[in-house]
Amino acid sequence: MQIPDYSHLSSIELAQKIGLKPSLIPHLLATFIKEALGSLSKLKVAIASENYVQIEQIAHSLRGSAANLRLEEFESLAKEMEFAAKASKHTYDYTGVSTVLGRCIDSIGLVDLKD
Repeated sequence: MQIPDYSHLSSIELAQKIGLKPSLIPHLLATFIKEALGSLSKLKVAIASENYVQIEQIAHSLRGSAANLRLEEFESLAKEMEFAAKASKHTYDYTGVSTVLGRCIDSIGLVDLKD
C-alpha cells in the first residue's frame, strides 16, 4: 500500500483549493493534525476491540476533515475504512490502513508553510 506524502503541500495552493486566505492554513493544518492524531488513538482502540460501529464513525470523521482540506488520498483511505467497517469486514487491514493514515498525518506536519 502506497503512503500518500503531503510534505510537498503549498499553503498558497491549499488556500486556493479551499477558498481561504493563505494565512489561515497553518492554523487549519495544526488543528487537523491535533484532531486527527486524537482520532487515530481512538481508532486503534476500536480496531483492537473490533468495534466496527466506532471504527466507521471515526473513519467517517477523518474522511470529512480530510475532504474539507482537499487531502484526496487521505480521504479515500478513510472512506475505504469507513465502508469496510460498515460492512463489518473482518478481513480488511484496519491496522495497516490506520498506520498509513498516521504516516499521512506525519507528512502534513512536515509542510513548509512559509510560501
